Amino acid sequence: MSTHVIGQGLSRVDGRLKVTGQARYSADVPLPDLAHAVVVGSTIARGHILSMNTREAEACPGVLAVITPLNAPRLAPSVPVALEAQHGNIVFGSAGQSYLPLQDTTIHHYGQQIAVVVAETLEQATYAASLLQVYYEQEQPTVSMEQPLEPPFKPSDVWGQPTDTLRGNVEQGLAEADVRIDQTYITAVQNHTTMETHATIAHWEGEHLTLYDSSSWVYGVRKAMAHWFRMPEEYIRVIARFVGGSFGCKGPTWPHSVLAAMAAQRVERPVKLVLSRQQEFTSVGYRPEIQHHMQLGATREGKLTAIVHAAKAPTSPFDMRVVAPVTKTTRKLYTCPNVATSYRLVHLNVAGPFTMRGPGETPGLFAVESAMDELAYALEMDPIELRLRNYAEIDPEEEQPWTSKSLRACYQQGAERFGWSGRNPQPRSMREGDELVGWGMASAAYDAKAAPAHALVRLSADGDVLVQSATCDQGTGSYTIMRQIAAETLGVPFERVHFELGDTQLPLAPISAGSMTTASVGSAISTTANALRLKILTIALADPASPLFGKKAEQIDVANGRCFLKDAPELGETYETILKRQHIDALDDQEEVMPQPDLQGRTPYSFGAHFAEVHVRPDSGEVHVTRFVAAFGGGRIINPKTAHSQLIGGISWAIGMAIMEQVIRDQQIGCVVNNNLAAYHVPVNTDIPKIDAFFVKEHDPRVNLIGVKGIGEIGNIGAPAAIANAVYHATGKRIRQLPITPDKLL
Repeated sequence: MSTHVIGQGLSRVDGRLKVTGQARYSADVPLPDLAHAVVVGSTIARGHILSMNTREAEACPGVLAVITPLNAPRLAPSVPVALEAQHGNIVFGSAGQSYLPLQDTTIHHYGQQIAVVVAETLEQATYAASLLQVYYEQEQPTVSMEQPLEPPFKPSDVWGQPTDTLRGNVEQGLAEADVRIDQTYITAVQNHTTMETHATIAHWEGEHLTLYDSSSWVYGVRKAMAHWFRMPEEYIRVIARFVGGSFGCKGPTWPHSVLAAMAAQRVERPVKLVLSRQQEFTSVGYRPEIQHHMQLGATREGKLTAIVHAAKAPTSPFDMRVVAPVTKTTRKLYTCPNVATSYRLVHLNVAGPFTMRGPGETPGLFAVESAMDELAYALEMDPIELRLRNYAEIDPEEEQPWTSKSLRACYQQGAERFGWSGRNPQPRSMREGDELVGWGMASAAYDAKAAPAHALVRLSADGDVLVQSATCDQGTGSYTIMRQIAAETLGVPFERVHFELGDTQLPLAPISAGSMTTASVGSAISTTANALRLKILTIALADPASPLFGKKAEQIDVANGRCFLKDAPELGETYETILKRQHIDALDDQEEVMPQPDLQGRTPYSFGAHFAEVHVRPDSGEVHVTRFVAAFGGGRIINPKTAHSQLIGGISWAIGMAIMEQVIRDQQIGCVVNNNLAAYHVPVNTDIPKIDAFFVKEHDPRVNLIGVKGIGEIGNIGAPAAIANAVYHATGKRIRQLPITPDKLL
């Protein structure tokens, strides 16, 4: 039974639980005497509540409480997530927005929570909620960036970095350019539409609160709840064993969680609150519309002389934060002496946006890589060749080397597997039957960051290993790959390792976001397992009864739970033997690890290249992505099977962004018109072609302690631009506003 499991494509250990319905998500926890809560949302987008008639709702059978701004407890002001670049982590606070519902009568956006009805059953609570009568003083809402509530404003920072940046002299760079591109690109509002809608079960036992919450950051939920209720964090336990999708929306703590706790406190029994699919569109963040004004200048030879990227996005009336670092990668992707970036926000009567897969990089690189494609056509140059002529051998922003960079190999290997050399560059030159065929490509780039994390590893005398860390598994494979890391580090069979996560009673872990979970928690587990292994070896080497007595630790290797001399493998003994001889039932170690202790003046980044083929029906404007090849440099790959799933998931997400996904708001009322999965179109199996996504070989010992790069985001980043560029090649029409729907091509 091999203990070399890192690099093996093992199936998810939680897969069987999920497909058989045995995985228990937050809404599935069976607590006795459980009551049900339903949130009532505002039916206007701007104004004030004049009065609320709750008598009919309160008189309904089974109703236990109706909580409104008139009788809700007063909470401490909300402290939203501060998107600061501290160790590459998203750091405290931990709330999704600064506004807390039921604290006043002001209405900021449609669907804002204005009441909670609690009853014995979900049906009773739902019916009673429909009887609530609300009288408003209504004002005309503003939900378009073209007519904001106030002029655009400059936020204080963008994730801890300056809002506006300047390198060189862009006016001079544009003036010296032989060819210039000056266009605006727009990415649409996208909703997360996770399979599991947000849910919270709250249970008070005296002064202590337990929450089963669909969250990818249990310690963040604990911190937010402790702040809101003005209570010690140690009095709160948050549990999230399984999370049915997140990629941003389940990272922070949203108001429904505090409403569940408020309701449970009021009725003095456990309360379950599950958001409806419609409420997911107004209550838990989304990717905002972003407008990108791009200017590129280049010589006839294709060398960039200037890049200008000015981004503008909406936010809610109550928040001032940038939730997407749209222009960050613009400053790093290509060598250019003159670069200027800026970011502006406008207040609208909409719920607050939040991060989504590839938060700013996905919309940002749609603009950058679309503009680069336009520049390539203006220069009559192959798009790959243009990128190679501006290849950044070092980080051009920080003027320092990368920890590693395999983008050149990604271009080469991706192009070979796609057959790029067979491309006729002329638009509308390729056909298959009656359909136009287009080929497009784009670059991908994303931070390879990590954050401090804790882990505990315990070896029992029977040879079983328990690993603990309060990270989450949002469907990406954490349950599996963390076991692989521990098994290989300790040299024990994978089957003997058990991993527990998603509980604030376990060692502290950071938010599962930003493609940093494996780098952060994996590094902590590897370090802790190494420390435990050394503890056990130290016992054996000091024990005269051990065949390893008097040897040195560096002379010893471990496999299949057995310690032995490297030069004489027959001399050795098992972990169990060592512990039992010392009458030790279990031995453990717990470590806090900073995975990137010293980057040695280098920038950690991941890179990739996307190649897309589309077929377009000229009579209807329908676009189908028919083939996709993508190559990535991901450092050390712990599990090729789960890693490949991440890549094809990100690319599938990008197909939705490119050709179908768009939240539509009524401009007069402010409501989301398509707030369900019938009207908000996401890709289904027939929309997704065979995706050839792969990793180029990349060794990066500097990026973190275990040499991995996060891959959750990068499959998404750049892919919408590759599809849009393919559509231009097919049709000769440059669509600069996503999604690319048939009406824009006819």
